[in-house]
Amino acid sequence: MSGGSEERVVKALTVRQPWATDIVQGCKTIETRSRRTHHRGPLAIHAAASPDRGFTPEELADRPLGALVGMVQVVDCRPLVPADAEDAFRLELTEEECEGMWAWVLAKPGELIEPIPMKGKLSLWNVPPGAAAVIMQLYEEFLAV
Repeated sequence: MSGGSEERVVKALTVRQPWATDIVQGCKTIETRSRRTHHRGPLAIHAAASPDRGFTPEELADRPLGALVGMVQVVDCRPLVPADAEDAFRLELTEEECEGMWAWVLAKPGELIEPIPMKGKLSLWNVPPGAAAVIMQLYEEFLAV
């Protein structure tokens, strides 16, 4: 697609570790958020610069920080329900905890062999064009296998 001036926009979501790696490895298939998303399709997963509380350095040793770590597909967004607990990596979810929360349903995870260092942002954000081209090419190759 050389010669075209059109660059593909790739949306990203910053997630704290260890959850970012769990998502791109396909273990965590629901991301819980207080806001819904209308985005469907490819979504880059960015590991935040600082991990979630309560994890030891040993537990996080192989989990990159401050970098794009892979891609998934957002296939649905719906109200969170207690039955989502396991897929959201929660021990349990009560009706009260689900109130006002959204389940971003994720599929087709792909983890980067080499994370791409960069700063994250709040909410959905656009991956810079150079990194977007790289991550989309790798992800499309991964999906083709």
